[in-house]
Amino acid sequence: MLQPARDENETFAAAVTPTARRLALLANGYAPLPIEGKRPPLKDWQKKTAVSEAEIEFWEKVYPLATNTGILTQLTPTLDIDITNPEAAEAVEAFARERFEERGFVLIRTGLAPKRAILLRTDTPFKKITGTVVAPKGDTDQKIELLANGQQVAVFGTHPKTGKPYSWFGGEPTSIRHDELPYVSEDEAKQFVADAVALLVKDFGYKMPPAGPTETGKTNGHDPTNWGGLVDNIGQGRQLHDSLRDLAGKLIASGMDDGAVVNFLRALMDSSSAPRDERWRARYDDISRAVSTAREKIGERAQQPSLPQRLLQSSAQFTGSFVPPDPLISGILQRRFIYALTGHTGRGKTAIALLFAAHVALGRRLGDGQIDAQTRRAGAASAAKLHQLHHFVPPRVEGDAMHLQRVGFNHPPLQALHHHRVG
Repeated sequence: MLQPARDENETFAAAVTPTARRLALLANGYAPLPIEGKRPPLKDWQKKTAVSEAEIEFWEKVYPLATNTGILTQLTPTLDIDITNPEAAEAVEAFARERFEERGFVLIRTGLAPKRAILLRTDTPFKKITGTVVAPKGDTDQKIELLANGQQVAVFGTHPKTGKPYSWFGGEPTSIRHDELPYVSEDEAKQFVADAVALLVKDFGYKMPPAGPTETGKTNGHDPTNWGGLVDNIGQGRQLHDSLRDLAGKLIASGMDDGAVVNFLRALMDSSSAPRDERWRARYDDISRAVSTAREKIGERAQQPSLPQRLLQSSAQFTGSFVPPDPLISGILQRRFIYALTGHTGRGKTAIALLFAAHVALGRRLGDGQIDAQTRRAGAASAAKLHQLHHFVPPRVEGDAMHLQRVGFNHPPLQALHHHRVG
């Protein structure tokens, strides 16, 4: 297929502020995010599907280091051609054009060439789809991915490794609306990834791993529930990205501290027999980020509500956990509760609180409210302590004690307290 020369239609990020670009992305139907390097600094950034202009303008103030910009791939699934062979990467791009260009604008983003990404769109979110291949020299970190629900992709800013701005070929998302991108369904996405992997195997000497394209959370060729298999992968330098990710998740889920997980994974890599090439070093340097990502995912799963195993319960089961009311002052206060007493300054909030406290401490009835028997038995001892504490009372509380007397609470200890303070 004939393609235009790269430098004829390639654009680079101009001197435009991150906020301006994010607002332009929002106006074109995308879900923008602030990015620091390649990671969003926001908590629960996966849920930022409908941000406002005001929130976007606020990001520049609270995240000044997040000068890069990304977009959620929930409704903008992105073909990530993570292939380091220039001819092979170009062939996959051409194959994507052939498959999708009649459906909309094909936008190509390049950060670390020859790797590249292509934006697509969908109406129904689906999970990330991964097609892992084994390169001719044995590299297992190259792959074809469809970033989808729960992921994001950097679209503007500076690539953290090259130090150069991301470039676009065929247009960029600030000038092309989201609804002008090629549409893809989940089934079509899975089929494309499988076909792209087959193309690499057939024409460029790549090999198919034991398992084909998989969804996130599955490690090709190895059972991710097998701890020994993951450790062995890391020791042999196989599938480092997926194996480090899966093992980090398992260690965190077992209760290990994040720092300990980082040290453990680094120790595994330090003791491995794999060559210390650029790929190995990149995965080693990425361990802290992989652990942070695993911690976020573990937290998301913990926050998801779980249904009881049995939705129908007997009356005994239903009432088994019932805790009956335990009144402190019947009809007014209950144990195990926290109460808020609000009102303007000088309206008697402290006096009311002291009134409650005095009645409870002394076991005295408050209107129709009875004090429980156990509290009444402790009343005598509490009254004696009031005599011992009267010389520690601050003026504010002294005034409230006077107010209690005016409203009819003339217990002797309070009288002694007041008379001692005022002479």
